[in-house]
Amino acid sequence: MIPRYLVNFNLDNIKKVETDFIVVGTGIAGLVSALELSSKGEVMLFTKGDLKDCNTEKAQGGIAAAISNYDTVKLHIADTLQAGAGLCNPKAVKELVTTGRKEVKELIRSGMKFDQQAKELALTKEGGHSCRRVLHAGGDATGRELRSFLAQEVLDLARVNIKRERFVIDLLVTDGECYGALVYDQQEGLTAYLAQAVILATGGAGQLYPATSNPKGATGDGVAMAYRAGAEMMDLEFIQFHPTTLQLAEVPNFLISEALRGEGAVLRDQSGTRFMSYHHKLAELAPRDIVARAIYQQMQQDSSDHVYLDATELESGFIEERFPTIYQTCLEAGIDITKEYIPVAPAAHYLMGGIKTDSNGETNLARLFACGETACVGVHGANRLASNSLLEGLVYGRRAAKQASQYLNKMVDLKGLDFSFQAQRETKNTIKEVKAVLNNIMIDKVGIVRNKEGLKQASSQIKFLLTNLNYNLSSPADWEVQNLLTIAQLTIKAALVRQESRGAHYREDIPDSRRDWKKHSVFKREQEWEEWELEFK
Repeated sequence: MIPRYLVNFNLDNIKKVETDFIVVGTGIAGLVSALELSSKGEVMLFTKGDLKDCNTEKAQGGIAAAISNYDTVKLHIADTLQAGAGLCNPKAVKELVTTGRKEVKELIRSGMKFDQQAKELALTKEGGHSCRRVLHAGGDATGRELRSFLAQEVLDLARVNIKRERFVIDLLVTDGECYGALVYDQQEGLTAYLAQAVILATGGAGQLYPATSNPKGATGDGVAMAYRAGAEMMDLEFIQFHPTTLQLAEVPNFLISEALRGEGAVLRDQSGTRFMSYHHKLAELAPRDIVARAIYQQMQQDSSDHVYLDATELESGFIEERFPTIYQTCLEAGIDITKEYIPVAPAAHYLMGGIKTDSNGETNLARLFACGETACVGVHGANRLASNSLLEGLVYGRRAAKQASQYLNKMVDLKGLDFSFQAQRETKNTIKEVKAVLNNIMIDKVGIVRNKEGLKQASSQIKFLLTNLNYNLSSPADWEVQNLLTIAQLTIKAALVRQESRGAHYREDIPDSRRDWKKHSVFKREQEWEEWELEFK
């Protein structure tokens, strides 16, 4: 069973801190939310590590925006809908692309430096895009440059109190309203932070899998704590695998940006033959779900753990300037990508589903908001278009903050709140053992290709782990594994319910999409699995 809270506590016996707003997460969505809220009140901004410990920091490719003379909002919308495999919310996509264009222009006006070529913005093309529309910075370090720019703006604000090395464990919710969060830090132990509104921007859950492009902290904390509190979840069966991460023994997974293929790099099998043209008319620049699945199938056919990415036809000086991080990282691993093929394989990359929100980031729980990868507003559908993730964080981080600020007009007295939780718990396995088993279950049975029998086995195995973990959880590592197990269980159930293949969810036992399944899986804690609400578009 999944407990309501991960720790025993009584609000009367722990330290309490009041503020106006709580924001959890320091990626692009969290930073933009904090910036927007700072003009309205005091903000507590939490990160369980440092400011740079987020998925945004690792984003290489760029941020998509229809800002060139040859591009249009209409084209960007069409590409996003096409990539989403029929499951995008068209209204949300229009909001994303239209508002995103304005937000990117405002970023530039405020001083964010994107790469230029001949005194014009340097735009690249990535998979699923009909033209060059992806802005980048630092060559292949867009996320790092953008996060650094926004973080500096936040650091300059007196009304944003940054709380590093703080683990937000659970949300404090009563009568359908969220009034804060239970937070742990090594020095002070448990503290209850009480606020008029809470915004979750904690990123995804790549650590479900043994191979991921995500940082170690991507353990789905925000999604799991929101589920425990009663928030609705949507489309958790859709997990995107990035087609190309560096695949070398004893070398950590490292993303090889799609932008490299956008500039002309091609995929080859073990014999050196290109194969993507057999799978899609856009070949290497097909949507990510198609490319990842094609690589997986080619690896199976070749009995290999990788295929090759060939960038040797690109001019060496261009590679070193445009992709300095990729070039240097591969060089340190013993590969000169200007002369040698890069061994690559898919890895878990992005959570398309998440906490269900409206177009303003609000959940079904009053005063609780979510944005960025943590949320599911419907802009990505069954498969995210490349470089739309930073755009989503930018657009919906601000929208969520604007809506959350309205609760200052509906202030409640936080001093009278009463929360407590007590349960008997006993740990039977070590956390390290549980995480290793979880990773193997997910990649073997809930990966790029799935089937009913494997999913049913995975469901039973996760239930066994949950039963044997119950529960003397007392550290961030413990809580992270519990959060991962929660999301694993929800993902598996959603994948079993969806009787079709669509986008990143591919069932080899049901390989086709079905018109009657053009709908979303929506569920929350109070409901039994058999009573899931399936919301039609």
